[in-house]
Amino acid sequence: MKNFGLKFVLVLSVATISALANAMPITGVTVTTSYSSPSPFGSVIESIVDGSGLSSYTTGAIHEVPSSSNSWATAGFPGGFFTFDLGDVYNVDGMAVWNFTSIGFNAVTIRSSIDFGSFSSIPGAPTNFAIGVAGPAPAEIFNFTTTARYISIKVTSIHGSTLPALGLSEVMFTGTKPSEAPVPATLALLGVGLSGLAWSRRKKT
Repeated sequence: MKNFGLKFVLVLSVATISALANAMPITGVTVTTSYSSPSPFGSVIESIVDGSGLSSYTTGAIHEVPSSSNSWATAGFPGGFFTFDLGDVYNVDGMAVWNFTSIGFNAVTIRSSIDFGSFSSIPGAPTNFAIGVAGPAPAEIFNFTTTARYISIKVTSIHGSTLPALGLSEVMFTGTKPSEAPVPATLALLGVGLSGLAWSRRKKT
């Protein structure tokens, strides 16, 4: 029994680290674009942020085969903008992207802003998205940090297609509001673990 407290703490520590590592999706995101929406293909830009087509609203979700009801595609050439409004200022810690195949986004420029007044480059943000999979597919996940309400993506090239078209299935940002305590339940769990360690030491004396 003398090792019970130590084992208890180790288990709780692993749970704590795992919980802190889980990215929290930002919900209620809206998006506007310089491209037409609805597109000539019948899709609307809102489909890339509303979770349609996802198996769950998590970065580990699988996206169904892209269609006009769960993805977005339009006629046009690279060079346009997409502006995402997170709804509030967040400490953003990354993003997940479910891309198209031959007309999917390739080279991109990603910037952020707190007040929509000026946008700045995000250190560590992706400059390219991998080509998507034709069929149900997982996300490509990126980690970076910025404090922002607005995030802009400019598409400068697509993957391989000679068609004047481009498309994307879903984008998800992750992070927390600056006013929110970091994972309160997890911190409480860590406190219980420390209490268990103290109990174990008292039992040894």
